[in-house]
Amino acid sequence: MGPRPGDDDPSEERERVGLDRHLAIFVEESTLWPVLVAAVLALTTGGAALMLLALGDRNLFAIAALLILLWMSVDFTVRRRRLGVAGGLILTFWVSSALAALGFRSLGLF
Repeated sequence: MGPRPGDDDPSEERERVGLDRHLAIFVEESTLWPVLVAAVLALTTGGAALMLLALGDRNLFAIAALLILLWMSVDFTVRRRRLGVAGGLILTFWVSSALAALGFRSLGLF
């Protein structure tokens, strides 16, 4: 008995919609990887600076901005109920920003 027309084929990739569709182009197309790397590095530097200001200097505005970013990230992933490309990039942002902040702090740059 073959698959019915209404059945989902597990081997078939789920069609991307919304933000995942737009971001997947940068992940899948190798000629756009330099653009993706530049964007990730720029956001990582900004996120690390924000973390250092919020946690190192105890700047109230930086703490508020960090909490808002954290809330937006959690809200985005909880509403979607799956990680996807956008969720993976959000996770990459947080991990790389935290590692960069630790690196800057340990090198004495901040």
